[in-house]
Amino acid sequence: NQQNEDFSVWLATTANQVVAFCITGKPRYSAPANCREIWALNVLPRYWRQGFAQQLLTHCVNTHKNCYAQLMLWCIAGNSAAERCYEQLGFTLSGQERTTSQLTGHPLHECEHIKLL
Repeated sequence: NQQNEDFSVWLATTANQVVAFCITGKPRYSAPANCREIWALNVLPRYWRQGFAQQLLTHCVNTHKNCYAQLMLWCIAGNSAAERCYEQLGFTLSGQERTTSQLTGHPLHECEHIKLL
């Protein structure tokens, strides 16, 4: 795990293998003051629905709750498994949506989720 002022990275492992990671950093887009963005949360497909994402998000929340007022993330619209995971940890839809091709080169419709800390 690595942390600095610009970003933090957490890994989830099992049997000495990295199976998931979470990266947080300064918001890439317009955001309220004292906010941290979850840039990425990825789990290897064969480890989906085994609690790794929830463990990483819980650690992320616990680490940031004394330093920031809010966490935010962008989720691809219709990714119901990810949306359920975020909701279970208290994230809510902010009502902000966007379509961007910045990361993939293909348009992705995304919805913003926030959690007050």
